[in-house]
Amino acid sequence: MSATLRALGKLVSAEVAAHGLKLKFDLTKLGEAGQVSLAQAFTQLVDEAKTDLVLIVDEVQECLVDEEGQRLLHAMKAARDAVNLRPSTPGHFLFVGTGSHRALLQEMATRRKEAFFGATSHDFPVLGADYVQYLFERLRRTSDTLLPSKAAAIEGFNELRNRPEDLMIALQTLNHVEASSADADAVFLGIVAAQRTQQADKELWALERLGALAEVVFERIASSSGEDARGIYSNAARTAYANVLGKAVSTEEVQKAVQALQAENLVMRRGHGAYAVADPFVRQIWLERGDPSLPA
Repeated sequence: MSATLRALGKLVSAEVAAHGLKLKFDLTKLGEAGQVSLAQAFTQLVDEAKTDLVLIVDEVQECLVDEEGQRLLHAMKAARDAVNLRPSTPGHFLFVGTGSHRALLQEMATRRKEAFFGATSHDFPVLGADYVQYLFERLRRTSDTLLPSKAAAIEGFNELRNRPEDLMIALQTLNHVEASSADADAVFLGIVAAQRTQQADKELWALERLGALAEVVFERIASSSGEDARGIYSNAARTAYANVLGKAVSTEEVQKAVQALQAENLVMRRGHGAYAVADPFVRQIWLERGDPSLPA
C-alpha cells in the first residue's frame, strides 16, 4: 500500500501547491514508515483549506483484488471518519468510487466486512436524446455522413444501452451498406437489431459457461416480479432447482453458483438475502428469449 499512498500523495501535493496551501508535512512521503498517516494528512489538508476535500477513484472495485487494495480502502475510511466526525470540522472528506462491475460495487456497500459498508450507491444516469442531438450536429458539421432520422437514432441508441461507441458503430455500418436517405431509418434499425443480438449472445454465453445450476438460479432472480429476488437459498427454491435439473441441490451448491454469477457481473447482492440481475439489458434479453421459468 505504501507505493499507492506515495503516488496519491504526489497527486494531492501537486493540487495543494497549485492552490498555494502550506502543510506541515511532505505529502510525497505518505505511506512511508514513521511518516504522516492518510487520516492525519487529510485532516490537516481540510483544516488548512477550510473546504471539502473530494477524492474520486475510478474502477474502485479493483481495490478488492488484493490485500493491499483492501488496506487502502480501510485507510480511506479511517481518513473519512477522522475528518467528518469532528464536531467543528471546517470541511468534509468525500470519497467517491466509480466502476463498471456493478456486482462488486454493490458488495462494497452491502457487506459488513467491507470498509464502506452502508455507503450510498447510485447508478450513473445514461445519455439520451440530448447526446444524439449533439452527435448529429457534430457529424453534420464535419462530414457528409448518411444519418437516420433523430427519432430512429434515439430508438436505436436506447436499444444499444445508450452506449456512444455502439451508436457510432451502427452509424458507420449504415454508411458502408447500400442505403439511401429514404430507407436509412429501416436499415439503421436493422443494424441496431443485429448488434443487439450479438451483444445478447455474448452476455448469455458467459452465463451458459457457468453451468445448468447457475442458469436456473439466474432464471429465478431474473423472473422475480419484485425489484429484488429473495429466498434463492430456501427449501422451496432448491426444490424448484432440483425439479429442473433432475437431481437434488444443496445450499452449498447454490452458494457457489451465486458466487460465480457475481464474479461474472451477472447478478448482484442488494442486501441481506436480496439479489438482482446486475444489468437490466441482460435481464431483458433473457426474458425475451423465453427461457422456461422455474416453478414458483
